[in-house]
Amino acid sequence: MKKLIIALSFVMCFMSVPKAYATEAELRAARPLSVNLAECAVIFFAMTQAPEVIKGPPKQFTTLQKTAFLFQKGAQAQAKSEGQESHELYVDEHIRQTLGKWKKKSYDMSSKAETREWVKYCVTQGSEVGIIATQAKNK
Repeated sequence: MKKLIIALSFVMCFMSVPKAYATEAELRAARPLSVNLAECAVIFFAMTQAPEVIKGPPKQFTTLQKTAFLFQKGAQAQAKSEGQESHELYVDEHIRQTLGKWKKKSYDMSSKAETREWVKYCVTQGSEVGIIATQAKNK
């Protein structure tokens, strides 16, 4: 019986350890919304650094830049509503921590699927919380 209890205790401890290979959706679900919105800001800013955007029409660059700013401000407002006293610093620190990762991905063709998944999430979530307006929401 004692061996069974020890074995069950071990299993319970093991089960409580976060998965090492969680999907992006699982990672987003486990984090505060403000952190995800901050990551959306980073993604849209990083997209302004992509070669195809830099060489593209200026309006595309400007739209992405404005969208990044809207997500940053939305993330700060969300962090404040989550009880973060230093909500602006909280969001800006997350942005600083993740910016390098996403800038690198903006040049890496292998991460395009992940970027598309995130952008879809950002547009949906941004629309739901009123950060951005989409055509579907405006109709």
